[in-house]
Amino acid sequence: MKKGFSLIEFLIIFGVLAIVFLLSITVFSTLTKKSDLDATRDNIISIFNLARNRTLASEQASRYGIYFDTSTSPGQYVLFKGDSYLLRDPVFDEIHILPPNIEVSQISFNGSTNEVVFNRLDGNTFNFGSIAIHSIRTNEIKDIYIYSSGEISNYPPSVPGSGRIVDSRHVHFDLGWSMAGATTLKFNFVNAGRIEQISMSDFFSPTGFDWEGEFLINNVIQHFIIHTHQLDPVTILCIHRDRNEGKNNEEVYAYIIQDGTEKEIAHYDDDQLATVNKGIYVWNQMEIQ
Repeated sequence: MKKGFSLIEFLIIFGVLAIVFLLSITVFSTLTKKSDLDATRDNIISIFNLARNRTLASEQASRYGIYFDTSTSPGQYVLFKGDSYLLRDPVFDEIHILPPNIEVSQISFNGSTNEVVFNRLDGNTFNFGSIAIHSIRTNEIKDIYIYSSGEISNYPPSVPGSGRIVDSRHVHFDLGWSMAGATTLKFNFVNAGRIEQISMSDFFSPTGFDWEGEFLINNVIQHFIIHTHQLDPVTILCIHRDRNEGKNNEEVYAYIIQDGTEKEIAHYDDDQLATVNKGIYVWNQMEIQ
């Protein structure tokens, strides 16, 4: 003879199902909150890239940028047309509202500004740096990095705090000061005991610096291209160093001499990758390109 469930058995089954249901709701809620943060980060990155692409395409013969307004609730960010948010044409504003549970917790753009504007010729930006968005519900934070090259990424341009980059063929140095008026480029090839100096005056223009040259060190050509992406008020210096098919393994220090002071910009190790270390006169960041 079959028996039905007793009241105790029914209560136990009901309790187990209730616990499973509550756990499922909690997990789903957490995943939803995380996906909100991820979706917001991805959307911000896509709007950054849209502004850069419009700039490179010279739409309306103008530059484009993104401005983050943290004074509103919820916060918002604006894709704008113009050389700056202040000088923009508001007719072209595209406003994006942050979800109510997401906020901008930190903005660290070069120039102490809340905006990033891209350059028309190359898509670079002077307003490189990072922005952090924060989930109020989960307390999770996501960072977005803007390289001086204009690239937008989830990852920092180099290992934080290391001041070292392994792939050193093309590196940007944000000096934190202007090299206008500098007189000499100096290269100290340590192992070879050679010092090479280049007078800089012939390679300056009113808006920048551009030099290319090579040295024969221990029967291996050392080829460099050094130019600025920005001269004033803060110099963004670009150094290309050819690996020469893996034979480029000379240790070398690169200096700028300005007002009689030797300012170390880069120190290349003597490995075949020519690993580069940030010089003590690079006050801001160093980025691989």
